[in-house]
Amino acid sequence: MNSVWKNEFRRAFCNKGMLLSLAIGIGIVIWHQITFVWPISMIIDDFNCMESLYYRWLGGNGYPIQNYVFFMILPLLSALPVGAIYCKDLKSQYYIHFYLRGQKRQYLLARYVVTFVVGGFSVIIPLIISIILTAMKFPAIKPELIMSYEPNISAVGYSLFFSHPFLYVMLMLFIIFIFAGGFATIVLPSSFYTQYAIVASITPFALYYFLYSLDCIFLPVSWRAPNSFLNPATGVCMANELILGAIVFLIIGVIYFRKAIRYE
Repeated sequence: MNSVWKNEFRRAFCNKGMLLSLAIGIGIVIWHQITFVWPISMIIDDFNCMESLYYRWLGGNGYPIQNYVFFMILPLLSALPVGAIYCKDLKSQYYIHFYLRGQKRQYLLARYVVTFVVGGFSVIIPLIISIILTAMKFPAIKPELIMSYEPNISAVGYSLFFSHPFLYVMLMLFIIFIFAGGFATIVLPSSFYTQYAIVASITPFALYYFLYSLDCIFLPVSWRAPNSFLNPATGVCMANELILGAIVFLIIGVIYFRKAIRYE
């Protein structure tokens, strides 16, 4: 890994935006632990089913308010670490340093990949912490159908949730990582149209909330808003949701590279 990539990763991971994103994400996890995990004793309930880690971690149960809040602000958490960097690069003409050294395409690719990776990690880290903290309270026993905490019956990996629940959680974390990284990359083309870093940072959330509003208003049967299908408690139920997301992120990537290569 050369100096361009190392420098871009350092700038993305070591900044106030990353600290703020992690503080918010981990804060929601602690809030969830205090109100939903810690007060519940490990006892056998009325159905003679032991409580499990897979019911109680942040993504395992859609009833707590913390679950809704976390997955509703997911694109904001992913964009905060990277939202200001490229916008400031354009404003300060920091990129010229790489252009003059013949590293233009390398810098643009590094900026895109780093934005994607850091955006994904900023969302996944709090979820992993939630799993670890919950595992200290509840055993990782296989879920029981009778508990009614399972994802939608048509969700990808529904049977996997009961046979190999850890693999189901890993599958959902992977999907969340991809979409969180994808939403984070929206800040890159947004930076060409505004001089304010805060505007670029909230653009992914604006698109995310727009999709949520459409879902609430029109209730389409062919797709759901990302805050719904990215939630492991409900799961991805339709291939259309993944395909549409891939198309949107591909378009965003093309716009960024076309705009950036021509930008002087």
